Amino acid sequence: MIKKLCFTSLLVFYSSITLALNNISISDINNTKIYNVKTSSIPSTDIAWLFPRIYTQNSCTADLFTLLHGKQINNLNEEQTANTLNDIGSEYSINFENDYVMLNLRYLNSEKDKSIKWFANAVYNSQFSDDMFNREKNTLIQNVIQNQKQPAFTALKNLYKNIYNTHPYAQTCSLNDAKSITLKDITNYYQQQFFNIENSQTKILMVGDINLTDINLTKQLLINSVKNNNNYSIPIVKEGNTNKQSIEFSDISQAHVNMGSLFIKRDNKDIFDILVANYILGGGGFSSRLMHEIREKNGFVYGISSTFLPLQQQGLFYIDFQTKVEQIDTVNKSVKDTLSKFIAAGVTEQEINEAKKFLLQSFSSRLDTNKKWLNQLAIIAWYNLPVDYLKNWQANVEKTNLKSVNACIKKYFDINKLHTSIVTKKP
Repeated sequence: MIKKLCFTSLLVFYSSITLALNNISISDINNTKIYNVKTSSIPSTDIAWLFPRIYTQNSCTADLFTLLHGKQINNLNEEQTANTLNDIGSEYSINFENDYVMLNLRYLNSEKDKSIKWFANAVYNSQFSDDMFNREKNTLIQNVIQNQKQPAFTALKNLYKNIYNTHPYAQTCSLNDAKSITLKDITNYYQQQFFNIENSQTKILMVGDINLTDINLTKQLLINSVKNNNNYSIPIVKEGNTNKQSIEFSDISQAHVNMGSLFIKRDNKDIFDILVANYILGGGGFSSRLMHEIREKNGFVYGISSTFLPLQQQGLFYIDFQTKVEQIDTVNKSVKDTLSKFIAAGVTEQEINEAKKFLLQSFSSRLDTNKKWLNQLAIIAWYNLPVDYLKNWQANVEKTNLKSVNACIKKYFDINKLHTSIVTKKP
C-alpha cells in the first residue's frame, strides 16, 4: 500500500511539472515583460523582479545593499516593517547575480493584494537610517573578514581576477571597500540601480496559482518607475594573458586549487553538448573522468569537479580541488594531462549515454519547488531564451551525440588558456 501511494505521488509530481511546462506564458505591461508559470502545488506565489546589475566603483555596494534593502519602508521602523511582512505571511529576499539583480517575494494567495503593494513599497520606498547602516556595515566587515579566512573562497576569487582582470565580473567585496563605504554611496546606488532604468530592461516573474487578475495586479509595481532611458549593459569581456598563475599563502593544512578560463555565453547554441561534455569531465561526481584519474586511480584528492557558468558576456569554466601541499605540482600536472587527453581523444558512446541518462532522470529536480522554477524563469527571461526552453530541455539533451559532443570539446575546451589560482600553506 505504501509503495502504491509513493508511486501515485510521483505520478502526480511529474504530471504537475509537465502541466507547468505547458503553462509558461509572457505578458507585456508598460514595456516590461512578465513571465508566469501556473502551478498549484502549494497555496502561495513567488514573484521576482529582475533589473540589470549595475556595478559601482566600491566593490561592496551590492553586498551592503543586500543587508539593507526592504528592512525599513516609508515611515515605518525596522520592527514595524518586519511585522507588516509577517502579518501578511510573506518572505522577501534580494539576490545579486553576475548580470542581474533579483528581488524576490513569496506570498500567500489569500494576501496577494497586500503583498504586491508591500513589494512595490519595498522596491521604491526603502529607507536607510544611520543606525541600521552602521550596524549592517559592521556585519559586512565581519563577513568579509570571515571570507578571507576561507581558502576555497580566496582561490575562486583570485581565479576570477586572473581571468577577468578589471572587468566587473571580477569584482569581490574587499575589506578596504567595506570599511570605506558610506551611507551616501548606498543612497546614490539605490537611485541608480532601481530608478534610472528603462522599463524595457526589467523583467517580472511569477510562479504559483496565478490568474489574469494576479498578472494585472503587478501593474502596481510599475507605478513609480522613472524612465530615464538609461540602457545599461555589462561591458564586453576582453581576453588578457593566458596561463596566469597566482599563489596566496594561508595557515592551512591542504592546498586549494582552481584552474579555469573564459568560456561560453548563455545564449550559445552548443550549450547542451557542453553540458554533457562537462558532466563526463568533472560534473558527474564519482562517474567523472577527473574523479577517476585524480582520486580513484592516484589518490591525490578527496574530491575534484569541473563547472561552467555561462553569462551575458563570456562566462567561466573551472576545475576545483584540494590536495596535500607537497604534491601541488604533481596534481596540477595530472589534472592538465587528464584535460588534454579529454580534448584530444574525446569521450565514448558509453560515457555519453550514461551522462544523458543522469541528466534526463534528474531534470525534474530542477523544478520541484517554486523557487527553482523562479530561478529557471530568470535565466529564460534575462538571456532572452525561447519560452519553450524548459519544455524542450530534455529533447535537446537527447539530441546530443558522440559527434556533436566531441566537436564541442575541441571547439571550446582549451588547455592553453587555463589560469591557475592556488592557496597554500605558508612556507
